[in-house]
Amino acid sequence: MQNHKSVLAIMLAMSLGAIVSTAWGAEPPAGPAPGTVAPPAAVSAAVPTPAPTPQYGWNQDILSKAGLSQSRFDNWAQGGEESLAWQVSFLGKVADDEADYNWGTTLKMGFGQFKSGNAELKKTTDEIVLDSVVVYKLGIQVDPYVSLKGLTQFASGYDYSLPEKVQTSAFLDPGYFIESLGFGYTRPEVFNTRLGFAVRETVTKDFPHYADNPETADVEKTKVEPGMESVTSLNLKLNELMRFTTNLALFSNFKAADQIVVRWDNMVSVTLTQYITAGFDWQLFYDKTVSVRRQLSQMLTVGLAYQFSSKDQAAVK
Repeated sequence: MQNHKSVLAIMLAMSLGAIVSTAWGAEPPAGPAPGTVAPPAAVSAAVPTPAPTPQYGWNQDILSKAGLSQSRFDNWAQGGEESLAWQVSFLGKVADDEADYNWGTTLKMGFGQFKSGNAELKKTTDEIVLDSVVVYKLGIQVDPYVSLKGLTQFASGYDYSLPEKVQTSAFLDPGYFIESLGFGYTRPEVFNTRLGFAVRETVTKDFPHYADNPETADVEKTKVEPGMESVTSLNLKLNELMRFTTNLALFSNFKAADQIVVRWDNMVSVTLTQYITAGFDWQLFYDKTVSVRRQLSQMLTVGLAYQFSSKDQAAVK
């Protein structure tokens, strides 16, 4: 358990450091020297235009958001209940694109709470997702890859459906780690999909029911499942103000074909001003070992935002 915490902490630190670092990359080709005379039209037509030189190196994209909603009443005749809701989120991507490989890492984090009346603060969202993929370029339609993914949460989770709240989860309890290798197709910056053999590890400490095998007498706190993984991502810039991203991850172990784990994340981000955005996040999750019913989560936010793209900065220069 301590080893997994150390690995996740190191991965988070490395990813955050790389994402916020200054981009590495070749400088754009210098323009023509002053006073250069363009060749005659006939000669220009005969000479093919050279292909643009590939720009290799590091690129970063960051989108962070924070939203707050609060209401308070004092001697308000129309009635009402005081409430407080807040949420912060971070989505960072860093990639080293070279001639023979591409190493990309995505870090998604979110946390939010809600309070109504005299009730205590309750979580509305809580997740840490780290996905790192190395693709080797062979110059064919699909390229081999290796990947490592980790999923967990920041704070303890509780079940409030009972008269007294019951804790059901904590940081790395459960924690999920997926290692896979296979082949994938990538259309840079827009679409990528991959399929490969995978091993899914579930680690627990105080809440072993996420990993326990009910068919055995012992209580297992870890579970290792070999199987197949499929991950498909789409990133669309609908216009200058609106962006849509979606990620569908499927895992099926070899022991039970009917126990496919589904995680589908969707996000629409609308830029209202330079530092104010509106966003809609929608997530579907299904894991038969956790719940026989699918789980849904959605969040609509309006708040402050910070966006950065090293490619946009290079284009401005």
